[in-house]
Amino acid sequence: MPALIGPVGCSYPGYPGPTLYDGVTVTVQRHAQPGSPPADAHRRILAVVFDMDGVLLDSEPLHHRVVNELLAEHGLRVDDALYRRYLGTTLEDTWADLIRRFGLPGSVANYRDRYDAAILEAYRRYAVPAPGALELVQGLRAGGLKLGLASSSRTAWVETALARLGLAGAFDAVVTGEMVVRGKPAPEIYLLAAHRLSVPPERCLAIEDAPAGVAAARAAGMTVVAVRTPYTAGLPFDGATWVLDALPAFEYAWIEGEGHEPTPP
Repeated sequence: MPALIGPVGCSYPGYPGPTLYDGVTVTVQRHAQPGSPPADAHRRILAVVFDMDGVLLDSEPLHHRVVNELLAEHGLRVDDALYRRYLGTTLEDTWADLIRRFGLPGSVANYRDRYDAAILEAYRRYAVPAPGALELVQGLRAGGLKLGLASSSRTAWVETALARLGLAGAFDAVVTGEMVVRGKPAPEIYLLAAHRLSVPPERCLAIEDAPAGVAAARAAGMTVVAVRTPYTAGLPFDGATWVLDALPAFEYAWIEGEGHEPTPP
C-alpha cells in the first residue's frame, strides 16, 4: 500500500470536504450540470491519464471468461448485460456483489485470490494492445505531455499487462485500485494520479471506456474522452466531452483546446 492518507472527504456526493493524499490535500471541482462538458473544456491540457482495461488493451473478454470459469463450479454464469455492471470496479467490489447476488459459499478473499492467479496468467499469455494504443501513447509523449495510468485493476495485473504490451516505464505515474480506499466511480484514483503527475486535475484529460471511469474522472475535475468497446458500446457516457469508436480517432488538437466540437455521449 502506498503512502495514502485518508480519505477525509471529497467534494462529490458522499464526501463533505477535501481528501488527503500523500500528505497533500486535494480538492474536487463541482460542475453545475452532471453530463455536460466542463465550462473550460477548450483549454491547454498538460497531462493525459489512461484507464488500462478496455483502453490500452481489450482485456474485458479475458476477465469475463475467468469470472464464468469460477462461477461454473456452482453451475452459474454471468451474461454480457450483468458483466457490464462490473466494468471499471475493483476486484473486491465485483466479487462481494457476486457473492451476495448468487449466495456463493466462501469469502471474497477466496475468489479474489483464485481470480487473481488466473488473470495474471491470461495477461501474460494473451494481452495485446488495443488498436492505436501504442501509437497514441508514443505520440502524446513525443508531444511533451505527462502521462498517467489510473486503473481499477490490481498492481500485479497492471505491471504484467504493461510489460506484455511493451509499455513498462511509459507512464510518469501509475495508480491502481489497491492504492485508493474507494474505487471508481469515486474520483480518488484520478485525484491521486493528478497529484503524482504534479498537474492540476483540470489540466488533465482522461481516457476511459466505462461509465464508472468517466464519472470518476469528471468528479475529479478532468476532461474525459470515452472510447466505446464491444462491452460498453451501448452504455451511457454521461460527462464525456468526446466519445470515440476507437483510439485512432483521437484528435491531438484537443490537447490545445481545438478540434471537433464535443460529441454527445
